[in-house]
Amino acid sequence: EEVFSVADELEGERTQQAEKQARAEVLAAVLTAFDKRKAVCDLDEELKQHGTIIAIFRHRIAELQPAASDLEALLREERLEEARLRPHQDGCAALLTGAEADDCDDWCGRNKRIAELEKARAEGKE
Repeated sequence: EEVFSVADELEGERTQQAEKQARAEVLAAVLTAFDKRKAVCDLDEELKQHGTIIAIFRHRIAELQPAASDLEALLREERLEEARLRPHQDGCAALLTGAEADDCDDWCGRNKRIAELEKARAEGKE
């Protein structure tokens, strides 16, 4: 009978140890789940902050777009004027006729690139 009593005690201790081990594993799994949930929540918050920053920059870009278009128009006019003045070998500059200026514009390609940029913007590519 004493042998059975010792065996029962050992079995009881093993059961308690197994229960403790199972509880520890469950607790570890719960803590891991909480850590992962916190990481996801932190990431969501970070994404919200980045989204807000992106929205602010989009708004600022939209506000600056008319000024950028005006500056491009001024730049185009300056380049047209610059293209009409063509330096000669002796250092002086002569005003070109319309056809000569057009040839010069085609040669340097400045106005073509500006037109491409305006077309891309109109199509929403830039």
